[in-house]
Amino acid sequence: MQNNRLFMILVGVIALLLLVGVGYVLGNQSASSDEVQATATPASNPSIATGESGEATHKAAVQRLIEEGFNQGNVDVVDEVYNPGYVGHLPSSEVNRDSLTFDDYRELITLLRTAIPDLHMSSEMIIEEGNLVTVYAVLQGTFASEFYDMPPTGQAINLAFTVIQRFDEQGKIVEEWIAYDTSALAAQFGTAIEGQN
Repeated sequence: MQNNRLFMILVGVIALLLLVGVGYVLGNQSASSDEVQATATPASNPSIATGESGEATHKAAVQRLIEEGFNQGNVDVVDEVYNPGYVGHLPSSEVNRDSLTFDDYRELITLLRTAIPDLHMSSEMIIEEGNLVTVYAVLQGTFASEFYDMPPTGQAINLAFTVIQRFDEQGKIVEEWIAYDTSALAAQFGTAIEGQN
C-alpha cells in the first residue's frame, strides 16, 4: 500500500514536469525549432540557474532539476531549487495520498535512480510566465531494480508527464500541480494500481 503511494507520487512528479513543457511550446509558437530546442539546455553554471541573457530564470532552475537531479542523481539540487515548505498536488487516483512534500521529492529521485540506473529525463517543452513554469517531460530508462515493493521487469520505461510549478519570491519552487496517466505508469512498471484492472 505504501509502495503504491510512493509510486503514484513519482508518477505525479513526472506529470507535473510535462505540464511545464506544454506551456513553453504554447507560449513560443512563433519560435523556430532551434529556439525551442535551446530552451531544453541546462544552465551552464550549476551554481546558478541563468537564461540566455545571463539573468536567473525559473525555467533554468527547472532545467537544473532535470539535469542535475534526475539525470545525474544529485539530490542536493532539490535543496537549491525547492522551498522547504514545498507542496506537490497529485492527481486523483486510487492512491490515498493527494500531496508530495520536500522530503518525498528527495527520496523519489534516489529511488528512481536506483530502480532505473540508466534513467534519462528530457524536457520536451518548458514555458515560463511570471512566477509559473509549465514543463512537459519524458522519463526513459530500464526498470532494472526494485522500486518500492515492485520487482524489476528489465523492460524499457517511457513515461510522459506534465507539471505546473509556482515559484516563491526567493526563486524557489513552493508548489506544483502534477498530471500523469496512472494506468500507463502502472503498466510500464509491470503492476496494477489498486482499484484498476
